[in-house]
Amino acid sequence: MRESVRTHTVSGYHQVGTSRMGVDTRSVVDPTLRVYGVEYLWSADASVRPLPTRNPTGRTMMIGKRAADFTLGHSVHPR
Repeated sequence: MRESVRTHTVSGYHQVGTSRMGVDTRSVVDPTLRVYGVEYLWSADASVRPLPTRNPTGRTMMIGKRAADFTLGHSVHPR
């Protein structure tokens, strides 16, 4: 029975929220999606979202669009 459950079921859990966004020292990315401590690196995925209340696809696509806007408008000078 256990093997059947493991083989024939899937999780509906969405892996999100592993890269905290903010301006404090506990954050991984800033509000423009730049990763702290690494020049020219942005995070453009669901990891910057808090836990979702529904399917994250639309919001994750919006994060990617915003990241594109931020990186296209970025100068070559570090912050």
